[in-house]
Amino acid sequence: MVRQSPKRSQGSSLIEFAIALLIAIPIFMGVFDLGRAVYIHSVVSAAAQEGARYGIVHRTDTAGIQNAARSQAVGLDPLLMNVAISYPNSSTIVVTVSYDFTAVTPFIGAALGGGGRLTLSSTARMGN
Repeated sequence: MVRQSPKRSQGSSLIEFAIALLIAIPIFMGVFDLGRAVYIHSVVSAAAQEGARYGIVHRTDTAGIQNAARSQAVGLDPLLMNVAISYPNSSTIVVTVSYDFTAVTPFIGAALGGGGRLTLSSTARMGN
């Protein structure tokens, strides 16, 4: 039975740690990106709902509807939000909010294509 010296054992464990780190860091970054995407979609959904809520009371105030939606953009750049308003009939309003999500992790960006950009959108419909 051959025994390894303590220095040799420490060197091999350092190599094993480095290999494990090369695998773990991209996984953690991917989870981080996924969490960001879920958060942004949640904010976009809340923004659409708030815009529709405001719009059902103030139907002709387009700027107010957009501002109400943008006011819910906590943690996002409200100027990058696209707020679309439509009136399918006289008693209903539909507010659609979209936001461009950009992945930070290179392999997530490559999987998404288009430079790692993904448009997250949500639609809220309210009527009397």
